Amino acid sequence: MLARLMLLTGLILATALPVQAQRCPQQLPAPVAAKRDTIIAAAKAADLAALKKLVGPGEFTFSFGDDAGDPTAYWQDSIKQGIDVPLYIAAIFAMRCGVMVEAGAFIFPISATMDWKDLTPAEKKEMEALYGKDIDQWFLEGRAKGYYVGWRGVIEKNGAWTSFVAGD
Repeated sequence: MLARLMLLTGLILATALPVQAQRCPQQLPAPVAAKRDTIIAAAKAADLAALKKLVGPGEFTFSFGDDAGDPTAYWQDSIKQGIDVPLYIAAIFAMRCGVMVEAGAFIFPISATMDWKDLTPAEKKEMEALYGKDIDQWFLEGRAKGYYVGWRGVIEKNGAWTSFVAGD
């Protein structure tokens, strides 16, 4: 599982080119939709304990520095630093996603799998609503040149939530 997640993360992050992904279908597979909806509800309630229970099973990527710990502790520290993690979780999982069909991974938001120029106006508007005037900092070298390095989450086709992370 860890090797698979590292491969997915590498595909998403290690290249400035979009990964071999497509837009998610209008109707997500039931396990993915159920997990997404439950994640959004827990995030809107700012219930970190409930979010932690939704993680897994198996490895969960929440940081590119120290994944060995507890995501709840990491999220609490982030909140203390002024990062509203539950807000980001709810917003990111409410957005359109990309799917790597062969891997069976649903990646939220779609901008984690496509260049800015390939996003629809509605998808761009969602990103702009979340990040506001700071949106260009979430795209390496800006939207015109770079690729998305902001918050992203992955739900496997079986409904396992395997990551919620920001960065490069």
